[in-house]
Amino acid sequence: MDAPSPTIFSAAPLPSHPAELAKVLGKLLDDRGVPRRLSVEQWWPLVVELDRVRILGRDPWPEELREQIRGLILATIRFSRPDGAGILTSEPVPKERAAVFRRWAEALDDPALGRVSRWWFGRRGARLEHAPPPLPSFGASDRPLAMLRADWTAQGDFVAIDHRHRGARTAVELQAHGRTLLGPSWGLEEGTRPAPRRLLYSSGAMADWAEWSFRQDSGQVTRTAVL
Repeated sequence: MDAPSPTIFSAAPLPSHPAELAKVLGKLLDDRGVPRRLSVEQWWPLVVELDRVRILGRDPWPEELREQIRGLILATIRFSRPDGAGILTSEPVPKERAAVFRRWAEALDDPALGRVSRWWFGRRGARLEHAPPPLPSFGASDRPLAMLRADWTAQGDFVAIDHRHRGARTAVELQAHGRTLLGPSWGLEEGTRPAPRRLLYSSGAMADWAEWSFRQDSGQVTRTAVL
């Protein structure tokens, strides 16, 4: 497993033709639309670039491509705060985030995304969707990447985890009652032989749980996060 990439668009902008765009996204995203190796701070720039491509493009997108992008949008907002800032980053909040999110909810015709958009960026008197919101928690099936999150509110609690890179340092952020208590990283920087391995992710009414491990010269290390 490679380390998360610090850049996306160093070579060229994304192609506008649906077939070519699908090939590029197939290399960046897994089958759920979640970035494989891109660092979390690069997810929003990818969403913004896709918004530009969608607006300028002329060819309709097939449902498979739309569903892949929906997965990316969902992953991105799960790893975002209600003001649009990315979790596990120290970036300022660009003003266009709200508009980009609203446009995607409308373009994908997704009431669930639209509801979260209105909760976070809605205007007074805006119509609220009756569709249930998407689950805020998430766990990758094959990588130490997880969001343990109870709800979408600004005062909600969450634990974000990203240990897709080699080494002992985990990117982790803990928020309680709207305040960041820990993060964005934890652990000493020591080399490891194989990449960290995802062991468990579980989400239920009582708790969210994530567990992963990696090997060091001193032995096997297992880390667990529970919200």
